[in-house]
Amino acid sequence: MRKIFKLLSTSLVLLNSSIVLVGCRPTTLGEIWIITEGGDLFDKAFNQQVLEGSQDFVETFNANREVISNIPGFEQWKDQPARIKWIISKDGELATLQNNYNIASYAGAKTIICAGYRHIPALTPEIQKIYADLGVRFILIDSLIKNPINLAGITYAAEKSSYLAALAGAIWLVANHEKYQSNGLKMSTFGAIPTDVVVENMIGYYWGVYYFNLKKLMIAIS
Repeated sequence: MRKIFKLLSTSLVLLNSSIVLVGCRPTTLGEIWIITEGGDLFDKAFNQQVLEGSQDFVETFNANREVISNIPGFEQWKDQPARIKWIISKDGELATLQNNYNIASYAGAKTIICAGYRHIPALTPEIQKIYADLGVRFILIDSLIKNPINLAGITYAAEKSSYLAALAGAIWLVANHEKYQSNGLKMSTFGAIPTDVVVENMIGYYWGVYYFNLKKLMIAIS
């Protein structure tokens, strides 16, 4: 959540030099939109964490906007609080996501938070350039894009959580070794699409089991 805070702060600061090129658009300063790749925004997991981190930022920013408005060039924030809105995409198809970017931009979005790796093919260099000209910036959660033009990426420290999960699993397996000893003590992991987060997660899991085996409690990993 701290990374979301930092990126949103930077994005809102940069808004003061943005030029909006779309005529007749109902622009509003400080509108932050979350666009999911499908699924429920209130899932008590990934999407909801993005929402709550963004809500915390907006609450903190608005509580301090009078102070911020005293900075030369930021006077407009005194009367226009930051807002957060969202679109729950029906699926993660490229056309769906790009259409939702357009909807959010037309509705006044200044920062679009893209939750999930399925946004990667939708955030082409051409799309990033178009929205940069419109004064709209992207934050991509759960993935990174090489050579971004108008985008900042946030990835989770997946290797840390999976490392601890591997240790916990190994301890449990050894504690119940009598039940599983006949087949050998084995642990496995598998991922989906080889995104940065998935790969890091599996690497952390591997090293968790490896460390446990250094203690001479041998467990096979596949």
